[in-house]
Amino acid sequence: MPFQKGNKLGGRPKNKKTIEKEKALEYITERVVKELEPIVTKQINQAKKGDNNARTDLYNRAFGKPKESVDLNIVEFTFDEDTKLG
Repeated sequence: MPFQKGNKLGGRPKNKKTIEKEKALEYITERVVKELEPIVTKQINQAKKGDNNARTDLYNRAFGKPKESVDLNIVEFTFDEDTKLG
């Protein structure tokens, strides 16, 4: 049934592009789940051998990336008339 204004059952039908994206996401998710154990094992072994990138990546994925803070304090500079710039 085509979309009809005022139809509150089911909403607008999905377009072809959306359906293709959902299928691709489903396929990739299934593949990652199947292949995850050897990938994680390899990364753990790399971290044990001293690979800092592997260690950081594992930590961030397990516990979340640390929040970065930004200092928003503004420092004001005042110059005397005698101060030379440049």
